[in-house]
Amino acid sequence: MAKKDDEPKRSAGRKLDRTATTPAFVAEREWARTLARHVANQLPEAASKIPDLGLTPDQLEQLRRVFENTLIINMGRKNSPR
Repeated sequence: MAKKDDEPKRSAGRKLDRTATTPAFVAEREWARTLARHVANQLPEAASKIPDLGLTPDQLEQLRRVFENTLIINMGRKNSPR
């Protein structure tokens, strides 16, 4: 007969459902998107302060979009990929 200590331990909390559609989750997700957009929109200003960076306006816009998407994807992760 198994002792009580031999039984697997279970978390008392619920697992996070990333597909949740609760109002709080939706609001947090929208806040994250807004923050990512705000931060990414500052890239052109930051790039203008680097002498001889050499990015065209199209390249800078492409970098801004990719950076924004990366921020949005990684905001919900515990550990971002390296």
